Amino acid sequence: MDLQAVAEPVDVCDHCGLEAFYPVHENDKVFCCHGCSQVHQLLLANGLENFYQIKKEGVAFAPSSPVNLSPDEEYFYLDQIEFFDSYGKTHKDGSKSFSFYIEGVNCLACIWLLEKLPDLNQEILESQFDLSRSQLNVKFNNIKLSELAQLISNMGYKAHPLKNEEEQKIQQQRENRKELIRLAVSGMLAGNIMLFAVSLYGGAHGIWGKIFEWGSALLALPVLTYGAFPFYRNFLRDIKLRKISLDTPIVLSLFLGSGIGVYHLAQGNPHHYFDSLTTLVFLLLASRYFLRVVKQKGLQLNHLTDYFLQSWTRAWSSSQGKFEEVHLDQLRTGQRILVEPGEIIPVDGIILKGSSSLNTALITGEFAPQRFKEGQRVYSGSEVLDVPLEVEVEKV
Repeated sequence: MDLQAVAEPVDVCDHCGLEAFYPVHENDKVFCCHGCSQVHQLLLANGLENFYQIKKEGVAFAPSSPVNLSPDEEYFYLDQIEFFDSYGKTHKDGSKSFSFYIEGVNCLACIWLLEKLPDLNQEILESQFDLSRSQLNVKFNNIKLSELAQLISNMGYKAHPLKNEEEQKIQQQRENRKELIRLAVSGMLAGNIMLFAVSLYGGAHGIWGKIFEWGSALLALPVLTYGAFPFYRNFLRDIKLRKISLDTPIVLSLFLGSGIGVYHLAQGNPHHYFDSLTTLVFLLLASRYFLRVVKQKGLQLNHLTDYFLQSWTRAWSSSQGKFEEVHLDQLRTGQRILVEPGEIIPVDGIILKGSSSLNTALITGEFAPQRFKEGQRVYSGSEVLDVPLEVEVEKV
């Protein structure tokens, strides 16, 4: 074995910095692939060569990777009017805005480059990158979304469309504010009732004892009505549906405790439970409010769906007489789609044409490929391995 040949150094790509095992030479530069070479030429042609200086001086967030350019036709579905209505936004001045999840951002230079989009196309007005979500927000005039996405792809990044959830966020903020006010009112009143209870437990009696007892009852009234309203609402819903949920024993305990408390108060018995009941309502409201916020901010990953799953497929167009790229949100039951080898079946359906081996490990846990033919049912998440399949959509 020639040890000198083994130790021979490997060229480093002048764009991504990785080893170029199969180098592509352009003038005096070396690249690991044609994708890196094309992006390099794009940067030089538009006066963005500072990208490499910023990349050299900046901090990397993730390892670099070779550029994988997307085919032009991958983004054609973005130009459909119905798609933009659901994913984009049109402003009063006629400009439009759209958000992408960007795959492949590794360093400060990547952020700088993405925010230089207006320098590459005069129709692009603004480009702002949110590092915390890897989200690029673009404002533009007369440029097709497919051209915008392809421009981002030509720069070496993968663009995934994100749904416009502004209205949903506004509604969530309104609901959160409403519940936060309910929580604050209940907490304030429960705290004051607890102060009265401390005095009563400490031995307050006579006229002051009566004032504290009736004061507790009056302060508990808003908590047990306005504060506990969500529990009553859920309880009534459960009655209509003839089922029992966690709110059922909560409401029953509030009714029973309040009734006994009012009865004891009228009889002059000092043992009532307004402090315990209001504290219970406050703690339940607090736990549900914070759980609600956590679910909204931490557990809802809808903005990443298009990153983990292919966001488009090919559906048959009767008017065009061919398969056309459409977003998964636009698929309807009964449509016919085409799934190529290497792609994931995005729906549940019936095979209309073709016979192929499928990788169903994601569904069944079985790693051995299974053979499927015409007439058999396939499920979302299966990977087509060798032959294209035409599938009728049963469930999206």
